[in-house]
Amino acid sequence: MCEFTAVQVLNITSGVLCSEIGDVYEVLSYMFQKEMYTYQLPIASRPCSAKLLELYPQFSELGDKVKVQCEFGDEFVAKIQPILAGFIAQHGNSFSVPILNYSESDVFLDRLIEKKMRQGRLLTVDPNDPLTAERIILELGLLEE
Repeated sequence: MCEFTAVQVLNITSGVLCSEIGDVYEVLSYMFQKEMYTYQLPIASRPCSAKLLELYPQFSELGDKVKVQCEFGDEFVAKIQPILAGFIAQHGNSFSVPILNYSESDVFLDRLIEKKMRQGRLLTVDPNDPLTAERIILELGLLEE
């Protein structure tokens, strides 16, 4: 595990950029143990956010507070500073972040599923269901493209 600051974790758990974009790359790249590229960030952040919220549920409430202040621009960072300072005073500013057991193929598969969902083909997958990637690909007809 590696230690990250509250604002670095908040970037991932809230889906709101609360600091430099480099912080997002740093956390996601660490969790996946591979360099992340811009097009991968939205997809890669989902399992990372879920894992971090599982470990640190207090970030859910912080994320809600930050989203209320979500007026993008120079004022946004200034508006969230008191909220962030109160959170750090209560919970600290160092959080252990784990490495995910999430393969590259899973990220690729998520992109294909997301593409099909945007095209109107919906698929509900129970995360506890041991579906294989091949079965999902066949069910969605992803090999036809």
